[in-house]
Amino acid sequence: MERMTLLGRMWVMDRRPPRSIATRNGVAASILLGVYASVAVGKGAAPAVVVEPNGDLMVAWATLVSQGNNNWEPASRSARLPGGGSRRAVRPRLPWKTAPSAALASDAAGALTAVCSRRTGGLATATRFARRGEWSSPQFLAGNGLPMLTVADNGAALIVWEQYRTRQIVTGRIRRTVSASVAVRAAYRQRDAAMFGPVAELVAGTRPVRDMRLGIDSTGNATVAWLRDVGERWQAEVATRAAGAEAWQPTEVLTDAQAKPRTLALASGPNG
Repeated sequence: MERMTLLGRMWVMDRRPPRSIATRNGVAASILLGVYASVAVGKGAAPAVVVEPNGDLMVAWATLVSQGNNNWEPASRSARLPGGGSRRAVRPRLPWKTAPSAALASDAAGALTAVCSRRTGGLATATRFARRGEWSSPQFLAGNGLPMLTVADNGAALIVWEQYRTRQIVTGRIRRTVSASVAVRAAYRQRDAAMFGPVAELVAGTRPVRDMRLGIDSTGNATVAWLRDVGERWQAEVATRAAGAEAWQPTEVLTDAQAKPRTLALASGPNG
């Protein structure tokens, strides 16, 4: 069944399995997002949303809190709407107080994983297991991009982001950027692990990257795809990592010199 769900001010058509917002408590999700997303619009980041296996809806977002005298401080907020028909929303504590952006995902057992970009630099991730009220201590990852997150049914997880580097020189009062580079970085967590493994750099160069997509199947096989500028055209590339593997496979090129893709999409099936 297809339904339209209102995410803040953007309509999204959802055709995903029952774990999606549109097919699980779709009306309640729309009501909650209409209330809480409006708090963040204009003064913070868009909300991160996940529907847990038991039907509860979890929303997290960054916003600004007035300190008076036109002084605003960033803050993280979260809310949960029970899926059993209750209208009472609870506000569980997030593992951090401030985050410019955040992502949430749930595995089949109901364990929540969260990742955010820190105002002081770097990324932070934490896990809250099913039927527990507290988050684990945050794990910090080196990176300065906006994180994307996906979690497999068995608990394996993947975080991907674009890492930017610039080198500048200052002559008198003039600051000039003399070089810049972009990389696609990823951190992978095995199904039985408590923490993510070392950060891997999947591709790096001076050319831009766009349309980055990630996917993970129910067993933990992970895939990351993107378009990279190679001069007169964009080139589709992909990196994969098998469940339980110790490292990523070498990046593969999906398009030849004649192909000029304009956009990229990635779908992950349940069995690889």
